[in-house]
Amino acid sequence: MANLVNSGLKTMQPTNRVNIRFILHPPGPRSKEGVLYVRATVNGVRAPQKSTGIKINPDVWEQKEQRVSGKSGIAGMTNTRIAQLKAYFEEAENRLILAGDTITAKKLVDAVMGDKAEPLTFKSVYSQYVEHRKLTSRNSEITFQGYSKYFNNISLYLEQTGQKNVLITDIDDRVFMGLIKFMKARFKEDYAVKIANFFKSVYRFAFNKGIVKNNPLDSITLKRSGIYDTTHITTDEIRKLAEFDFRELPFPPDSIRVLDEERDAFLLTCFTGLHHSDYIKKQFKITEYKGSQWIEGYRVKSERGQKSKPYTMKLHPIVLSIIDKYNGVYNLPIRNNYKRNLILKQIAAHVGIKKHLTTKIGRKTCANYCLNVLNMSLEETAKVLGHSSLNFVKYYADIDKSRLDNRIHFEQDGL
Repeated sequence: MANLVNSGLKTMQPTNRVNIRFILHPPGPRSKEGVLYVRATVNGVRAPQKSTGIKINPDVWEQKEQRVSGKSGIAGMTNTRIAQLKAYFEEAENRLILAGDTITAKKLVDAVMGDKAEPLTFKSVYSQYVEHRKLTSRNSEITFQGYSKYFNNISLYLEQTGQKNVLITDIDDRVFMGLIKFMKARFKEDYAVKIANFFKSVYRFAFNKGIVKNNPLDSITLKRSGIYDTTHITTDEIRKLAEFDFRELPFPPDSIRVLDEERDAFLLTCFTGLHHSDYIKKQFKITEYKGSQWIEGYRVKSERGQKSKPYTMKLHPIVLSIIDKYNGVYNLPIRNNYKRNLILKQIAAHVGIKKHLTTKIGRKTCANYCLNVLNMSLEETAKVLGHSSLNFVKYYADIDKSRLDNRIHFEQDGL
């Protein structure tokens, strides 16, 4: 069998030990001939034996030589058929190598022995998993977009390790541990753990459906770091950003306009906590209560339109001035999150804010403003962010000394 030599390429296929053997099963009680089965083994892993349909008398079968003894016409025809099958296996192996695909025993047997059923690759099981979740869960479309991002990162790992179309039955703890190492090298630990846990969820689905017979990943426990990135901009930085005049920059008018628009959109997020998806959908409304204007709505991530995650916030004077500037909050510009984040990094550089601004930083700034400047409770801060659980607030803001200083007062006698 052909082997692919280490060429130094990033996506190389590892060298494989392929062994194809033919096993003659003993005859039944009413027959003198047994049926010849093929047994494929790749890197020590066997596929279930498959019948070739060839019948041979055990007296003329030479197991060691893998041939029928004798010079009869039948012996010659049988040996030719066996040789052809060996050639077909070699051709199948070469096709997988040229395609950069994973070589497994089951794939070889399916390719040669005519199994037309769709191979249950990780990709095909992932598709089944997503369809199952769409039918049985109340997750929003945003959640499934997250699934797609996880899958794309997993696919990159499989491709770069020569396992582009790996069968779900060929995944073991070694593949999984390799995935964890790969993701931790590319992302922060908590996000890497998220991707790995998603991988486990897909595999657990395959196990529950009987696609795989056991779950070697179930015993592997992954824990997050417990360290939450609550990066935000301070009130001084907000003021600096709001007062900056982009017209002083030596840029054409269109560039100035784009910077100005995204600065305003970012400030809106800093004082309302709007998630990017809620901002672009603009399904919120501006209401009035006791002479003040408020923004309120339901998170796009609410469960399947059930409006389970309401949010509301009293509008800051800076936000009111932005709304007036655009003749209404719905007239603010809409750009995709990738472009917005690129522009925000340019804005930070021009204004002199030494932080990598993103739309998420704006949301975290709002959480910090509510919790530590306005001294709102965790419940109230969660209400502004549109969270149904207080557990999520810790991902956005942390109680700091300014809040504690406002809360703690000692009497003159020190008690």
